[in-house]
Amino acid sequence: VFWLAKKKLQDQKEETETHAGLNVKYTVVVVSNPKQAVPLCHQRAAKEDEDVVVWDYHVFLLESNCKTNKATKVWDMDSKLEFGIKADEYFNRTFPFEEERLLAAGFDPVYLKLIDSEFYVKNFSSSREHMKVVSGNQADDDIKWLAQPPSYPCILAEDGVS
Repeated sequence: VFWLAKKKLQDQKEETETHAGLNVKYTVVVVSNPKQAVPLCHQRAAKEDEDVVVWDYHVFLLESNCKTNKATKVWDMDSKLEFGIKADEYFNRTFPFEEERLLAAGFDPVYLKLIDSEFYVKNFSSSREHMKVVSGNQADDDIKWLAQPPSYPCILAEDGVS
């Protein structure tokens, strides 16, 4: 989501310079809960289209109209749904569970943390430590990845602190 937010902000800046300005803002949304078990539908990691995937956390980009402050689109890199789907449709299809049903299934309620995309792009860092399982003496050859890491380098905040 970092690279997508960065690209959207850059595109927005370029379009603002050539036009009268844009009426959209971008927000990074982090989804989690105290148990770090969040059920989402229509995820690429699912075995079948309607299967539920349980993530420890999930992140996507939300586009909103600046004038109305209404969410208009969602950009979810892990969703099988349309990329840049209407926000209402995304939330209805990705989170189709009523709170009572979630609690009955043993899940905590889902929490959404909203982060301004400019702040996120400026301050986000990832060393990918959360993607590793270390066995033995922590030597590099003892590191096992939970999932294949991305091919691009680790992300470092603008101030150089990770």
